Amino acid sequence: MRRPTPEQFGTTQEDCSLRTSREHTATSILLVAGFVTGWVIGFSITNAVTGLLPGIFVACLFALCTKPILTLYYPRYLGSVRHARAYAAWLAWFEKTQADFWRSLSPLAFEEELAKLYRSLGWNAELTRRSNDKGIDINLRQPGIYAVVQCKQYKKAVGNDAVRELRGAMEAVHAHHAILASPSGFTSVARHDAQTHKIELLDIQGIIALQESVS
Repeated sequence: MRRPTPEQFGTTQEDCSLRTSREHTATSILLVAGFVTGWVIGFSITNAVTGLLPGIFVACLFALCTKPILTLYYPRYLGSVRHARAYAAWLAWFEKTQADFWRSLSPLAFEEELAKLYRSLGWNAELTRRSNDKGIDINLRQPGIYAVVQCKQYKKAVGNDAVRELRGAMEAVHAHHAILASPSGFTSVARHDAQTHKIELLDIQGIIALQESVS
C-alpha cells in the first residue's frame, strides 16, 4: 500500500495542512451566528431566557453547514478530506508493518490482530473460546480448507513443545493445515520439528510480509 499524496485527491499539501483549522474556524463562526440568530428569533417571540433553546437549535443547524460552506469557498476542501481519510487508513496499515507493533501486543490482542490480518487476506477467521481452545487460538476456513493457528506471544523463542502440541491439536480436529505464530521467533529445534510435522511457522518477518501483502 502506497502512502497517499494530496495530488491524488486533487488538492495540495497546504490545503491539507489548513483543513482542520479551517473546519474549527468555520464551525465556531457558524455556531455563534446560529446561536445569535436563534436567540433573536426566540427573544422576539417570547423572552431572553426561553430564547436560549431556539438559539442552541439554530446553532446546531448552522454547524451542519460547515462542510458545504468550506467546499464552496475552498474548491480543494473535499479533496483534503478524502486525503485525510486515505492517510489515516494508510497510517493504520503502516503501523502494523512494524515489528514493535506486534511485539508490544498482549497475548489476547496478538490473537485478535492476527485474526483480523487473516480476514483481510480472505480467510474466515474465528477466535476460539479460551476456556476450551484445545491448543488452538484461531480457526481459519476457506472453501475446502480448514487451518488452525496457535499464537505464542513470548519474550523468547518458542521451543519444540509448542510444535508437538499444535500437531496433536491439528490431528484432533482433523485440520488440513496448522500455523504456529510468534513474533519472538523459534528455536532451531522447533524449526526442525515443524518441518518434520509439516507445521508452518510464522515469525515476525512472516507476519509483516502478510501485512504488506494487504492492499
